[in-house]
Parts: sequence; structure tokens; C-alpha cells
Amino acid sequence: PWDYLKIDRRLVVEATRSRSHRHLLEALQSFAVRSGSRLVAEGIESSEELRLCTELRVALGQGYLLARPRLWDQASGGSGDAGSTPRE
Repeated sequence: PWDYLKIDRRLVVEATRSRSHRHLLEALQSFAVRSGSRLVAEGIESSEELRLCTELRVALGQGYLLARPRLWDQASGGSGDAGSTPRE
């Protein structure tokens, strides 16, 4: 099995608007649990999307609501210079 299953932002958005998309997200969450994987919801940008993912017990999330993207150096406490390369 897989460690992580990533769900595209489009499904996250549509699941807040459409019962059939919500059912698909629920089924993917159930599959992830049964297969020993963790679901990752991409593109969480609204409190409604976060509430839905939390309600469905989606394990992990990514998106502007949670944190803005950062350069590798910024994430590790470095200068964040766009010309820098990731450290080994």
C-alpha cells in the first residue's frame, strides 16, 4: 500500500458544494484508513474546506489557509534567498 494518498484541490472544493463529490471524498478517506494510508487534502483555502476535511477525519492538509508556500531556506530558518539551493 501507499503511505499517503493526495487529493487534488478540485475535489476538496467540489466536496463542499456537491453531495456526490463529498461521497467520493468519504470513500477515499475510508479506503486510505483500510489500506493503512493517510489522506492528504491539497489546496485548503477556506474555513469550510478545512471544516469538511476535519469532519471527515482527513489526516493531513495543505493550502493557503494553513500556511503560505515558502522557499526551502525559509522553512529551515535560512535567508530565503531565491538564488540559493537546498542544503544537504
